[in-house]
Amino acid sequence: QDRHADPETIQQTAWCMLRGNIDKIPHFTDNKIILIDIEDVLKPNESGQSLTIVIDGPPGIGKTTLCRKLLNMWANGQIKHQQYDLVIYCPLRYDKIAQASTLQDLFVYQCREVDAVTEWFDRRHGEGLLIIFDGWDELSVDLRRHSLASRIICKKLLHKCSVIVTSRSYASSSLLDLDSINRHVAVMGFKVQEIENV
Repeated sequence: QDRHADPETIQQTAWCMLRGNIDKIPHFTDNKIILIDIEDVLKPNESGQSLTIVIDGPPGIGKTTLCRKLLNMWANGQIKHQQYDLVIYCPLRYDKIAQASTLQDLFVYQCREVDAVTEWFDRRHGEGLLIIFDGWDELSVDLRRHSLASRIICKKLLHKCSVIVTSRSYASSSLLDLDSINRHVAVMGFKVQEIENV
């Protein structure tokens, strides 16, 4: 939780904090902390709209670990709110991903099925798709404003797609100001035993 955030911002954002137990997350509601299961990070909104989730924290705290855990859980059918046909993991530290201009560019390994898959999601405006953009803070200021990732996060492209964006805390403030963000998870770290189980 950002100590400098104003109360209105806190009320408008579903705040979660991950600390000490990889399978339980304290959830902030009216300044109270309630533990929720890790798969509830992806729990659908009451409105049924797609999710846009910011996961932030200091360097090395476990943001990528959390994303890999969620990705692993999705791949093994362990998320009780399984609503995604495809999850794409996009590390923004790679130039190819950061400078992507089309959905096809987000696929590291190109094969003929990629075109069919991306066309299918384009026609559905991203419905059933979850994209994990890992490392927002690694983008240049220009790419944070004018990139495929920013257009997807702002719902200017694939507006029915759900998105998780990880960032170091110093760069997440630009994300938290966006109207499209509907959940915020602050990672506080993991125990060694928990990391071994990811």
